[in-house]
Amino acid sequence: MDLGHLAGKIVGGSLAGFLPHAADPQVVALLTKSLKAIRKSEVQERAGLIEQTLPDRFDAAAARKLAEQWVERRAELYWGRMRGLYPSDWRIRLELEGGEHARKAVAEGRGAIVWFASFCDSSLLLRALAEDGLPLAHLSMAAHGVPSGSRFGQSTIGRLHRRGENRYLRERVVIPNRKDPSYIKRLRSLLAGNHVVTIRGDLMGDSRHHGPCLGKQLRIAAGAPSIAFQAETPLLTAHVERLGSQHYRVVLGEPIAIQAERRRDYVEKAVAEFGDRLNEHLRDNSPDWDGWWAIDRLVVKP
Repeated sequence: MDLGHLAGKIVGGSLAGFLPHAADPQVVALLTKSLKAIRKSEVQERAGLIEQTLPDRFDAAAARKLAEQWVERRAELYWGRMRGLYPSDWRIRLELEGGEHARKAVAEGRGAIVWFASFCDSSLLLRALAEDGLPLAHLSMAAHGVPSGSRFGQSTIGRLHRRGENRYLRERVVIPNRKDPSYIKRLRSLLAGNHVVTIRGDLMGDSRHHGPCLGKQLRIAAGAPSIAFQAETPLLTAHVERLGSQHYRVVLGEPIAIQAERRRDYVEKAVAEFGDRLNEHLRDNSPDWDGWWAIDRLVVKP
């Protein structure tokens, strides 16, 4: 698995290094066609899991269509990652909506946490916030960008995956493979230093916290609201929308406003709010959500 992913990044990165940006639409069209053929059996398998996990929402045809749309849109995002390996970056239209919420928090000297849902690609979120002039730090797993999670993958595939993101960051904070809470202290220090910290809120199949979404209970990572409560910093939500070919919009929601004296109560209410907001985004942007590829692990079984 790792060798295949590494080969894909090396080949794609090499092509991105010499092909003109004007060729991007043609390259994406070719990649889309190739991905649909290569991942045909995987699309069928995932469609089955979507239908099985959410039978009240998807029949076989709808689940198949959703899985195919997800693969098609990944082709453009993969090419964007390859373009991002170079200083010229990916030439796209990228809008930011709701940036005033983060700017206000920074102007007040409180920093902010941006608790984001996994729509399109997190690098687009980081890019939009950085281009808006915000001092940005990002929390990621040690195996970020490495499907297998192996040490080899982290030192090869992971390095390439992070390379395109790092240009937008003042700092990347990594959750170590071993249980070590020191990263939480670093996040609190960054917030005290008036940074905007981005933290993923979904795709955490091992989370013991869950909120309402898709008519079910969905597992949601609760680290962001827990740290926000301790640091007394604003907690924003975010997602990315695809508006068209090479055209995206990053949306920052209003701060989650919760009154609670205990951290446990604050986290519980924040997780429920995140689930509600995610459910709303899914109504208009379903094919852009990465959660479909792990839906069987994210939905809490009764």
